[in-house]
Amino acid sequence: AGLFAPSVLALAQRWEADPNYSHGYLVPLISLALAWHAYQKAGAPERGTPALGVIWITVGIAIHLAAVLGSWPLLDFPAIVLVLHGVAVAAGGREWARHFGFALLFLVFMFPWPTAWMARAALFLQEWVSIIAASVFDLFVVCYRRGTTLKIAGVEEPLVVAEECSGLRQIVAFLALGALLGKLSGRGVGYRLVLLALAVPVAVLANVVRVLLMGLGAVFFGTGWIKGWLHHAPAAFS
Repeated sequence: AGLFAPSVLALAQRWEADPNYSHGYLVPLISLALAWHAYQKAGAPERGTPALGVIWITVGIAIHLAAVLGSWPLLDFPAIVLVLHGVAVAAGGREWARHFGFALLFLVFMFPWPTAWMARAALFLQEWVSIIAASVFDLFVVCYRRGTTLKIAGVEEPLVVAEECSGLRQIVAFLALGALLGKLSGRGVGYRLVLLALAVPVAVLANVVRVLLMGLGAVFFGTGWIKGWLHHAPAAFS
């Protein structure tokens, strides 16, 4: 706890400031619940392997040191996993520690991706949401797309597909949700991988629906309502 406390506090600040990771507060709690479930299944530890456990812990501490010195927050994920895995191995041996594998790996969802990756992914998704939405609009009303800006016939102001309409926030949360549901389902690896893979198209589709609803609202009611609290209504629906 003392080793990783500063890192966790920094993560909490990121969760507070970045809406893409506002679900981060839930991840440690879910991992703890998964670990408790695994403990009930595995039973109390009977015979540990302290020497092997110390090796895992030492490697984890070395990676944590590299994360701190290099300012690479994502490196703290393997660091904390290795340290906790080492504690489990020391307490109950390798076979006993394996019961906690998913609970430890689930912690990856509380770590933010590098900002450069997020920016590229957001731009890519914004572009595709814009393309699909413009194509659907064009079936019913003339719609001209330039980048992520949509100009709809009869609407004074253009619609801009911003980063929050890209689906990136939903993808991050849906990946965590898909992994959790796959684990709780008790189904095979293939089923779990399908749930994870569906996170991306479902998030994109949901945001296409969001943009379409905003466009229809702009056609029938103008764009004034978009600037108020109703701006979030299509997102809540989709």
